[in-house]
Amino acid sequence: MNERTIAFICCVNNEKHYSECKNHIDRLYVPAGFQIEHFPLYHCENITVEYNKAMKSSKAKYKVYIHQDCFILNRTFIPNFLKVFLNNEQIGMLGIAGVKQLPPTGIWWEGKERFGKVIEYRQYYSYLCFQEVKSLYENVHAIDGVIMVTQYDIKWDEHIKGFHFYDTSQCINFINQGLNIVIPRQPLPWTLHYIGKRETDNHEFHRLRKKFLHLYRNNLK
Repeated sequence: MNERTIAFICCVNNEKHYSECKNHIDRLYVPAGFQIEHFPLYHCENITVEYNKAMKSSKAKYKVYIHQDCFILNRTFIPNFLKVFLNNEQIGMLGIAGVKQLPPTGIWWEGKERFGKVIEYRQYYSYLCFQEVKSLYENVHAIDGVIMVTQYDIKWDEHIKGFHFYDTSQCINFINQGLNIVIPRQPLPWTLHYIGKRETDNHEFHRLRKKFLHLYRNNLK
């Protein structure tokens, strides 16, 4: 395991979005002695399968699982997340938005205590700002999969097939291993999620939600 390498892992089906995502990554401040590597994943059908392949292929201690339409605005993103991990070795993963306790539906944004912030673009720009994180970080139950940063490798659950609830199931897997999930303090949003006009396949979303609840319902208590 290379403790001074950061891998950016991304499923790609839109070269224009990925190119912009990568350009933002390449403009980040990289602390002395550290290096970054890019893992674009093409022809993805199941994100958990592809993430597991990349996880096994990379020797980087720190892995950033990022959507192709997520653009990192915070140029000190790397030293900022390193500070959180180095503060507490029990922190396994961090994200930019999440919930203190998952609701019975399993849908994190339906929970009551949500933390974090992000700029979104759909047909127009919007600023999603949940509760402020007042200390260095806030422990949460689950984070959104738009960007997930880890310092430990735990297998992604390949029973979750597709592109929904892979993030929530992975959070539960980390917690079940005795690791913490956190949202760091962000004085300004760290990322822009450039969604555009893409519509959610509601049938697929709820199919995977039922699968997730079948597997993890007992972990929502």
